[in-house]
Amino acid sequence: MVPKTPRLTAKKNKSKSGKISHGLFLPSFNRTGCFSVNDNTTLEWQLSRWPNWNYFRHHLNWTRKRDHAGMEWEIEILGLTLTLNLHDNRHWDYEHDKWEEHKR
Repeated sequence: MVPKTPRLTAKKNKSKSGKISHGLFLPSFNRTGCFSVNDNTTLEWQLSRWPNWNYFRHHLNWTRKRDHAGMEWEIEILGLTLTLNLHDNRHWDYEHDKWEEHKR
């Protein structure tokens, strides 16, 4: 049995909200993973495609002095979205203005 390959179809449809779609329909998917960089840092990634998409979009967010502080970068090109999140695994102690320390 030969597996079906994704079909590309060119259509101009108007959704119920009145928004005209981009005209390129591909199957949706979502893949994720994570890697430990060191004891306190993790790199998470996500590669996805959703029914509603943009031609190009990017987003950069940097946080500090909060739970799971770090960098998040997201880029979307023709509906294919890559998200990278490099964050600290620790929680922030707001009362003492430092990372929480857990006794082992």
